[in-house]
This record gives sequence, structure tokens and C-alpha cells, in this order.
Amino acid sequence: MFKTLIFLLFSQLAIGGIWSVSLVPDLAGKRFFRFCGLACVLLLAIGLFTGEPHHSLSLWGLIASLGLSCVFVGLIVCERPRQARRVLLASGLSGAFGLGAYGFLSAPDAWPHWVAYASIVYQLSSALFLGSVIFGMILGHWYLIVPTLPIAPLRKLTQLMIIATGIKALLLGLVIVLGATSTVPEIADTVEGFAKLQGLFFWARSLFGLVGPIVICYMIWETVKLNATQSATGLLYVATVLVLIGETVSRYIYYTTHLPV
Repeated sequence: MFKTLIFLLFSQLAIGGIWSVSLVPDLAGKRFFRFCGLACVLLLAIGLFTGEPHHSLSLWGLIASLGLSCVFVGLIVCERPRQARRVLLASGLSGAFGLGAYGFLSAPDAWPHWVAYASIVYQLSSALFLGSVIFGMILGHWYLIVPTLPIAPLRKLTQLMIIATGIKALLLGLVIVLGATSTVPEIADTVEGFAKLQGLFFWARSLFGLVGPIVICYMIWETVKLNATQSATGLLYVATVLVLIGETVSRYIYYTTHLPV
């Protein structure tokens, strides 16, 4: 179980980071892209080689993403930003394919098809959620290094975080509704258990992983509108703690129940 949790959390954070970095303009500078690129390479490498992926299709998609991320860092070091952006896009697409394939293939065969499709959305939205929060915090620090960097990149990552949070909240509600009315006993019993004492993990996941970030999202958006980058970065610190707790518990629920909540 622990290896699978490492694989899910680190690989999603890496792929979400790749997509988040792609929204930042070249004005952030060579050091920013080199640091973030290396961070994504390290996170994805830990997820792949320390964790435990179960499906070869997913594995090869993520390995391709890892290789392309290494090429991206090399191009940044060689000061070829235009080619680096193309490679970064290819790396993000490969990683998204790998995560989506994992979600689809992890659903039990005898369960309804909506579980598999919901798992794809869960994997991709979780990646964007993690990446936008944590790499948004890194970007917030970069305003101290590059004071002339416009506020637009931080605004874009904040918007991405808001969108990802909304998708995850809608997905959670959809899974609960479909699960409660499911004819599969395992699904219906699991959803019913969320309202009881054994649903403690579910409520912790909802509080730390959704309710808290929704409040923080609003506060970050308001500070970004005021161009208060330091305040936004401080709030992103809080969001990082909440998201890491909530998403870790969410992976545990996903691993033990196969429900993408």
C-alpha cells in the first residue's frame, strides 16, 4: 500500500507541476525553469522507482514523461527556451496519458464503467490540484528574485487551482450520488459507510482537501487581485499543508475502496 501511495502522490505532483510550469512565461528566468524542471524529474523518478505502478501502459507513459522532462532541463541549461517549451508540452501530454491510463485500468472489471471514467478525471484533476498549489508557492517566492515578473503567471496558477478544486468537488459529489444508488454492494456499502464512524478518513479528506482549499483559494484570489504576491505566497504555504494532508488521505481511500473521492 505504501509504495502505491508514493507512486500516486509523487507522479501526480510531478505531472501537475509540468503543466503548471508551462503557464509561466520566459520572464521568470532560466533558474526558475531549471529548478522546477529538476524538481519534476526528481518527483517523477521517486514515484516510478520507489513506488509501485501496476499497469505497463501507465508505466510507459510516465517513463516517456520522465525522459522528456530530462530533455527539457537540458534545453533550459543550453538556453533554448522555444524548443524547451515544445518538449515540456510533450512531457505533460505523456504524463497525463500515463495517469489517465492508470485510473482507467485500476477500476475493478465487474464495476460500472462510470468508476473507470471518474478515476481518469480523479487522476488528472488531482495532478493539476497538487501542481498548481505547490508550484504556485514556488512561483510566489520567485517574485523576490525577479521583482519585475508580472502578476499574470501567479493569477493563472491561482485560476488553475480554483478550476481543479471545483472539478474535484464536483467529482466527489457525483461519485457519492452514483455510488449511493449503485447496484454493486461494495460500492453502495462503502458510500453508506462514509456517513458513519468508519467514514472518519472521508471527512478528514473533505475538510483538509476540499473545504479548506476552497476558502484559501478565495483568499489567494483576492490578494492576487491586489498584486500582493507575498501575502498570496503565505496563503499558498497554508494551502500546501492542507492539500498534502487531504490528498494523502484521498489516495488511501482510493487505494482501499477503488472509489475516486
